[in-house]
Amino acid sequence: MSGKKAKADRARLRQEMQAAAEGTAYWHGGPDGLRVGTVLLPTTQLHQLPPDIRLDHPWFSDIDHSYVCATTDRTLARDYAAGWDLEKQAAFLMALSADGRLPGRNPWRDTPRKQGGTLYRVQPLGPLTRDPDYREGVSFRMPRARVIAVEEAGVPYNPKPSPEALHYTTWDTGERVWDDQGYAIANRLMQSHGVTSAALRPLGYAPDADTILRHAQQIAARQES
Repeated sequence: MSGKKAKADRARLRQEMQAAAEGTAYWHGGPDGLRVGTVLLPTTQLHQLPPDIRLDHPWFSDIDHSYVCATTDRTLARDYAAGWDLEKQAAFLMALSADGRLPGRNPWRDTPRKQGGTLYRVQPLGPLTRDPDYREGVSFRMPRARVIAVEEAGVPYNPKPSPEALHYTTWDTGERVWDDQGYAIANRLMQSHGVTSAALRPLGYAPDADTILRHAQQIAARQES
């Protein structure tokens, strides 16, 4: 590539990123350490995943691996950033590096264990489609996305959703998983088996879906015995 063409490509990239920054804001919560200009790819395209990291691993089990996702809600993306623990971040950055190793010095050697990921503003690359896990207009799937700003690095680690993001998570039926206080809501199927929201309340704040389902199944089995 000639110097003139490389310079023109860099100028075009800066113009595209500036235009994206002035338009609709799309947010992505990801691992710490990504730079402005980094292109995010679907997990299925990360060919350097370490041998012991599988796409069905719990770290990645709730992700559609064929897309990159971003949201117009900053709080929701920040929640995703908070859910990246250090081991998950290290595994993902190894996948992004060319040789399967963290580039240079381990960026988390002196990092407090309570640090999560980073909130990024991104530019969608390719057509947007609705993320079916959320209501219309909140979260989107795209073939790729480019980091155009590092909004907040080192978001405190917290695997639980924030109160502001509770209402976004729904079952496949569209019914909310948690109420405004973070307690599990019995959906219609659970209620048809005698499970009430009050019976799920001992699970505490924002239990994950698997925990809710197991508890509901146990209650239903007792009701039917």
